[in-house]
Order: sequence, then C-alpha cells, then structure tokens
Amino acid sequence: MNWGLSMELHQLIGFYHIVKLGSFTRAAEATFRTQSALSQQIKKLEQELSVTLFERIGKQGVQLTDEGHRVFEFTEKLVRNKEELLDDLAELKGDFTGRVSVAAPLAIMQCYLPPILEDFKAKYPTVSLYLKHMNPQKCIDDVLSGAIDIALVHGSTVPGNLEQTPWRAGEYALMVPKGHELTKQIVTLEDIVRFPLILPQKNVKFSARSLLDAMLDEAGLSYKVVMESPNVQLNAEYVSRGLGISCILSYEPFREMYKDTVDFIILNHIFPKENVSIIQRRGNKVQGVKQTLLTHILES
Repeated sequence: MNWGLSMELHQLIGFYHIVKLGSFTRAAEATFRTQSALSQQIKKLEQELSVTLFERIGKQGVQLTDEGHRVFEFTEKLVRNKEELLDDLAELKGDFTGRVSVAAPLAIMQCYLPPILEDFKAKYPTVSLYLKHMNPQKCIDDVLSGAIDIALVHGSTVPGNLEQTPWRAGEYALMVPKGHELTKQIVTLEDIVRFPLILPQKNVKFSARSLLDAMLDEAGLSYKVVMESPNVQLNAEYVSRGLGISCILSYEPFREMYKDTVDFIILNHIFPKENVSIIQRRGNKVQGVKQTLLTHILES
C-alpha cells in the first residue's frame, strides 16, 4: 500500500464521519463542507491509499470493504488521540473547556443525573455536555464504538471488555397501587402471578421482565400481562390507577418520586441486588473534562 505524502487529516476525519453518521450528507454537515467537496476528499483518499473504501452507499447506510474497515479502525484511534491531545493542551493552559457525552436509560437519566449535572455545569460553565437517553444495550454499544464517552447502566449488563465502576445500588421491587393487599405480607412468585401485570415487552433486553420470565418459567408459573411498556414512569401511572402491578428495577430517588401514588415492595428475598455502574472503554485514557465529570459523578 502506498501511503504517499499528501494524505491529509481532513480526508481521514471526513471518512470517519461518513462511517459514524451513515451518509455523506450528514457527514458533510458535521464537517462544515459541501457534499461534493467531501466526495472529492474521499476519492483522493482512495487514490492515495490505492484501495476502495466503500462497497455500497445507499438508503441502508454505508458498507465498508475490508480495507475500509481497516482504515476506519485507524481513523477511530486518530480521532480519539486528537481529542485527548486537545484535552491535554487545554489542561496545561488552564483553559478548562471541552465536550463530554453521557448516556443512560430513562430511569437513571431522570432520577440521578439532573441535580448532579446541574451542579457540574454551575462549577464548569465552559464545558459542553451532550446527554443522550438510550436503552442499556445502545448505551453499551455506543461506549464500545467511542460514540459516547461515559454511560450509566445496570452493572450486570456490562460486558467484560468495558471498564465499569459500581456507583449506586438498585433493588428489584413490585410496584403496586397504594394500600394493595400484597403490602401486608411477604410476597412470593405465586403471589405475583395472581394479579395482572404491567411489564416491558419481551424483546426489551436487560429489563426486570427478562429476569422475572426466567424465574417464573423455572417455577412453572404462568401469568397475565395487561400492558407492555419499557417506560417505568408510564407504568407507575397505570399501576396507580389500579390496572395492574409491575416488577421493576427501582432506585431510591424513583421510589421517593412516586411514593404518594404507588407502593413499592422490595423483592431482595426473590431477586439479586443490582448496581448502577459507570462504564467507559477499557484502556481508554480518561482525562481533562471527562475525568473531571467522572470524578464529579462518583463523588455526588
């Protein structure tokens, strides 16, 4: 392969954005170039590397050749190293600026992060925060790909190739209408299936339902679902109106938020305890504003 001497950084950055964003149009917008100019950059890059980078570009996104995948791996490291360099230089100059991205599922995003991030922005107003509400699997995928810097998810969902730091405790609980009869006894699996259930859909990974399904199948118990929704806030509304009961992974702030409308029965005698963990790429150098935010969350 002839790397040549004229391959330029902006060509590689343009290629990186095409792959990450899935189209020339969005990549052109992200790099403040016209689509035509970006296309010419990629054409020159392919000529200089003597390879074809894309097999197909269409409505389904971009598909890379084997050589394209190899070049993308290189550009990912290049972009990451560039961001780390800028953080280093800003820190040396005492210029505390930068951008850090954080993702979390809805319950964690709603219950824990608002006051923490409000305090962080008050202390570091020049730092740009980018927040994204996503399901746990998407959080994991985006941290692995480098699209997100830090995510907060259930600890048991984290694969071994990510670094995780346990942060807050969560407990599986039964969410029931106020004064429900189950609040007056020790609840068993047999008790749970006596009532209509409000649960996430079966295909929602890492939900309380997947754990409940496994336990009920093992016990040979069947149950009736009257509503399917992955949104625990919405489920709390319907539980409060007596439409059913719901098994959830609950956090203390969430229980405090809804204590006047529903009751919570902690199920530590049935389900294992769970942690909220902060995750990042293993081996990824966290520094500058990213390290400051990570420390701020851990100490909150």
